[in-house]
Amino acid sequence: MKVLAIVDGVIFVSAWCVGIAGWFLGLYETISAWRLTGALFRLGYVVFTESKEVPDTMLSLPLNQIIKLEDSQLKLIDAQTLIFSSRLRFVFFRPHLQTPIKGMISWNRSYASIVVRIPIGLILFFAAWFIGWTIGGVVTGLSPDSDLLEALVFLLFGWLIAGTICFLMVWGGRQEAEKTVAQVLHYLSPEK
Repeated sequence: MKVLAIVDGVIFVSAWCVGIAGWFLGLYETISAWRLTGALFRLGYVVFTESKEVPDTMLSLPLNQIIKLEDSQLKLIDAQTLIFSSRLRFVFFRPHLQTPIKGMISWNRSYASIVVRIPIGLILFFAAWFIGWTIGGVVTGLSPDSDLLEALVFLLFGWLIAGTICFLMVWGGRQEAEKTVAQVLHYLSPEK
């Protein structure tokens, strides 16, 4: 039993460290996406992907200059790649669900490959939450003076919270991605 407690403790502390690292990485990714900097636009959980014929109008865009649209912003980083993100909105008196997204459009002749991701730091944070909560539930369930039903309810409650947040994060990211991609493609279209 003592070995199990040590193993549980090591796994819990490891999950806690991954969670804290994921939180800081998510913060860095959000700021990086907001500022359209960093190499993290290729990392993250893909919530939207599309390949379509799009006019190559981005060649007329200034290189490495941020263009701010109503709800998004974009920047041409080289001759075939444009990065974009949703603009951060600080709304204090209106409920809203904003998942920070980061997207990339890569041109190959007249075809564009569009990929939108949510930050990998958020995924690491909630994976660590899931693991940490599971370890807590297992330790609670295996302790000699605990009720197995209470441990199961504790475990399911944590999984429900983490699962709901992850579902809303992916769903919100997809909604934000569709809106942002439409706005960016409208901006890039020759018949604006």
